Amino acid sequence: MDVNKVLDAFCDMANISKSEKAKYLPMANIAITQVEARCKKDFTEKDIPILTMLCAAMVNLWTSLSNSSSDPTGRFSGNGYSISKDSKKQVEIANRLFDRWRAEAAYILIDEGFAFFSSKEALNNGCKK
Repeated sequence: MDVNKVLDAFCDMANISKSEKAKYLPMANIAITQVEARCKKDFTEKDIPILTMLCAAMVNLWTSLSNSSSDPTGRFSGNGYSISKDSKKQVEIANRLFDRWRAEAAYILIDEGFAFFSSKEALNNGCKK
């Protein structure tokens, strides 16, 4: 995935100027790594825009959560980040965007929340197929 496209999408989501995007590069790279690790092997080029938006939504959510946990007034600064917004509203928006893009990307991602166990012992102990 193209980290610059992720950062551009994040800047649009978070209403941050493009000139500030470089300081969010580490979070964008982490988001890309995490999303790519959860992708099915057969995703295609047409899926990249959806994955890009999911990564941007992750960066937006992390930024919003950092913002809200650091200062209830909505101010956050540290490690080169400086954000001043209504933190509760920002987190709500970030959560909605993340949920939307996670749902859009669901068909491309490995479902880590589902496990199927098959047991020959259960079949052999009288359980019907």
